[in-house]
Amino acid sequence: MAEDIKLDNLEFLRQPILARLNDLEIHTIRQLFARLQSQEEDLANYLELSDEDFAELHKKVNEVIKERFPEELLPRIYPAVNKRGVAVHRLNDSSRPRFFGRK
Repeated sequence: MAEDIKLDNLEFLRQPILARLNDLEIHTIRQLFARLQSQEEDLANYLELSDEDFAELHKKVNEVIKERFPEELLPRIYPAVNKRGVAVHRLNDSSRPRFFGRK
């Protein structure tokens, strides 16, 4: 896995934005990308940027992520789990340990 990029090293982020992101404990590009994915509206309100400026910030962050960390753009896949906590795709797996009830 590649080394994460500090926000201080990015020239498209101005100092007031960096200070506000620092207040939120966001120090790297991947942290910023994750926050943009999960809490976009809240972050836009907190940074107090115009819609155009925020869209530009979002676009530039996506470009850096696409260039340096393409694995971050892949969808996350979580297996379905049955009520006993076994992944459904492993239910019929012969190598899965079986625990039967107490005698």
